[in-house]
Amino acid sequence: MIRQSNSQSMDLFASVHERSKLNYDSMIDGVNTTVASVQAKLDQARWLPSTS
Repeated sequence: MIRQSNSQSMDLFASVHERSKLNYDSMIDGVNTTVASVQAKLDQARWLPSTS
């Protein structure tokens, strides 16, 4: 088992925090990228032919 120092743990925490903040703040035309992606998938699904 590898043991991390407090400094390494804090660096990892800071990195994860920064990545999370960038993802949260990421926008396309003023819309969060996660929301935009889900909306695009929903819009695409509306136009797909029904398989039933």
